[in-house]
Amino acid sequence: MTFLRSLVFHSVFVFWTALWAVLLLWVFFIPRRWMVKVITLFFSSYYPMEKYILGLDYEVQGRENLPQGACIIACKHQSAYETLKLHMLFGDVAIILKRELMWIPFWGWYQWKAGMIPVNRGAKSVAMLSMLHGAKKVAAQGRPIVIFPQGTRVAPGTKRPYKVGVAALYETLNLPIVPVALNAGLYWPRHAFCIRPGRVKINILPPIPPGLGREELMAKLESVLETESDRLAENAGK
Repeated sequence: MTFLRSLVFHSVFVFWTALWAVLLLWVFFIPRRWMVKVITLFFSSYYPMEKYILGLDYEVQGRENLPQGACIIACKHQSAYETLKLHMLFGDVAIILKRELMWIPFWGWYQWKAGMIPVNRGAKSVAMLSMLHGAKKVAAQGRPIVIFPQGTRVAPGTKRPYKVGVAALYETLNLPIVPVALNAGLYWPRHAFCIRPGRVKINILPPIPPGLGREELMAKLESVLETESDRLAENAGK
């Protein structure tokens, strides 16, 4: 049953995404802030597919921990699932992502228009400078910035080092960091075709205020994110 549900979902997902990638081309001719509202509605259209085809739902805790205006959102990255929810959770966000994703026809064009922050991961010094330059512009607009502190998808229970990019943002922008823990990888694993039914839990944790040293920040961020993500994984289904 899980395989059949996943097959139907992936088929509908690809068709729906391709269809609306073409039908929404008109948003390139309206102001960016209006375009983001349209795209957020589009992302919300995936939810009925997830819920009624896959049997996959989600719940969010800690919305009251989100500050108003610009901040840095350090989100655990376990699957494709959470990337579909970022606009719905955080509004007009700027996501730090691989530059190559911006080259994908249609999809990448929307990322440019929405004001994402592309990073060339092949040249570290250039990548850092370009990321900080883009982040400064976004912060001046009062928009949240989303970064995946481990730089890639990491399965639940797997430990990978945290990249220094999140600390560089923190030091340069002097903004609070909001850790976001989740357990989406239990249901929608990386590189897996089958998606399990269940209830993804997303927890927005209290902000880490600006002013900490780099080592203290990195240790605290990793501790709170890993501890809470492990707890969510252990308590899945409860």
